[in-house]
Amino acid sequence: MKDSHQTIGVFVRPTHYQNPLFEELEQAKEWVLKLLEDEGFESFMIDSLDGAKDERLIEKADAFLCLGGDGTILGALRMTHAHNKPCFGVRIGNLGFLSAVELNGLKDFLQDLKQNRIKLEEHLALEGRIGNTSFYAINEIVIAKKKALGVLDIKAYAGHTPFNTYKGDGLIIATPLGSTAYNLSAHGPIVHALSQSYILTPLCDFSLTQRPLVLGAEFCLNFCTHEDALVVIDGQATYDLKANQP
Repeated sequence: MKDSHQTIGVFVRPTHYQNPLFEELEQAKEWVLKLLEDEGFESFMIDSLDGAKDERLIEKADAFLCLGGDGTILGALRMTHAHNKPCFGVRIGNLGFLSAVELNGLKDFLQDLKQNRIKLEEHLALEGRIGNTSFYAINEIVIAKKKALGVLDIKAYAGHTPFNTYKGDGLIIATPLGSTAYNLSAHGPIVHALSQSYILTPLCDFSLTQRPLVLGAEFCLNFCTHEDALVVIDGQATYDLKANQP
């Protein structure tokens, strides 16, 4: 076994005891930690998605297992993205599109990991910045209106060059991996998960001429709204975007 996979961090999203998955997750946590020990891995548990709180633990690990569904995996990927370490989803629950393995196949998976038989894939992520606050998105960044009434004007720039104005409920900026998520529900195109591109899909645009746009990953985009808006990251985190804030 190479040292690169010697220490495994295990992500588990905090789950309320009334959640139907609570008991299953509690049992899975103990079983997975015992299995990792039996297979010769050092391991530790991260039971929150607070990146600042768990920064030292993230640096300590060589790879990560995420117990749960896609929501847990997305949160873990955002936390670990800057560290460029492999993250593997272990499906527990209903939605496991991003999962690498089922719980009952984890022992064989770990043996393959020790023998370096696991093929890693690198997926494009989005890095955003609002003022002095920066963040990562794995599926998409959504710029959405705060008020139920009216339309939101979003000016889009490639660098400092304006190229479009969107008028509607908002705009999705999706990664290739996220092209089958919210983007698809908004009638955006599906692109290959490993392509180096991202997608701009208008939400209920006021103009019939506005259509989704696929851009190469080399473009750096800036957006400005005419009124206060909301920025949603992977459907899990939100930030305020002030009117005319670059």
